[in-house]
Amino acid sequence: MHSGKDMIPLSEAAHLAVRRISLMSESKIGTESQRLDTAAIALSVDVPIYTIDDRGALQRIDRAALLTGRIRDGGRRLVFDDKRPPITSLVVAKDEALKALDGLAALNIARAVNASDSRSRDGEDRR
Repeated sequence: MHSGKDMIPLSEAAHLAVRRISLMSESKIGTESQRLDTAAIALSVDVPIYTIDDRGALQRIDRAALLTGRIRDGGRRLVFDDKRPPITSLVVAKDEALKALDGLAALNIARAVNASDSRSRDGEDRR
């Protein structure tokens, strides 16, 4: 099991992913919550997501919760359509996230972010 010391926020891992593959300027990436959410979702395919409870203990978020929830706020919350409260304090193991970025997950992240960009551009073209 991981310790809290080797964990980073999911939002930070998503930011690293977007920054690593994006042609956008650094300042614009930080304001694009949808791009960060998309990168966080792509990371969650290959990297376990955890939450830190009030006592500081790590708890892995199960696959069912990831499939039924939606990552929002730049990778900071997992929200649900039912009455469950959102899961916050989302973290990943730093070494696993970096390894995923260097491996095949980077391709998934690139595809997901590019798909998100295409939808955004399509929406802008309709205005």
